[in-house]
Amino acid sequence: MSPDLPQLREHAGVVVVRDDLLEGGTKRRVLRAVLASRPAQEFVYAATAQGYGQLALALAARDVGRRATIFIAGRARCHPLTQAAQAAGATIHEVWQRPGFLPNVARQAALYTAQQDGRAELLPLGFNMPEFRAGLTALAQRLPVRPTEMWSVLGSGALLQSLQAAWPGAQAHGVQVGRIVECAGADIHIAPEAFASKAQMSPPFPSAPQQDAKVWRFVQARKGALFWNVAG
Repeated sequence: MSPDLPQLREHAGVVVVRDDLLEGGTKRRVLRAVLASRPAQEFVYAATAQGYGQLALALAARDVGRRATIFIAGRARCHPLTQAAQAAGATIHEVWQRPGFLPNVARQAALYTAQQDGRAELLPLGFNMPEFRAGLTALAQRLPVRPTEMWSVLGSGALLQSLQAAWPGAQAHGVQVGRIVECAGADIHIAPEAFASKAQMSPPFPSAPQQDAKVWRFVQARKGALFWNVAG
């Protein structure tokens, strides 16, 4: 397999896309090309504290020589992912106004971007935009596998929608871990854990504990299924 493709491993009969093996995961892999194709020198993002998007953006921006600016709710103790994003070169803006929910963080990110006179671009939640989804679809189509069913966590819905486009004959399954996301044609499963809580049933490989890992309880007994592990 090409070194620029995710590795495929089988765990308990499930084919797993092991993008936990790349620092920053799948989002970093696809964001590189997206950022490089756009004129902005600075990319702004409103992140959740435990979301891997912040680290993926920081690393992808560094990969292509751009700047990443991340807005996040202020915490008494900075989340390790935020620390890692900052170490990778991202500028972190903590939003201390209450309530510190994502919509308020997103408003602050949008205000900041508007003040940059076109020099910065605000990226949407989960990077759910046509270029990013197209990149995910192209990535999936290059893998040497044609699954009959595929599983992913449901964040913004960008990944599952992209996999549906890549493999239209496969049954799609999404595991909802937070807000309700519509995904036509997919079977939706509700993770029992609270959004900020870690998965109660973790897979036997590194997986984002508040997100991707919550898929494992549903997919582990389904022989031949494909699970896209975005990060770990």
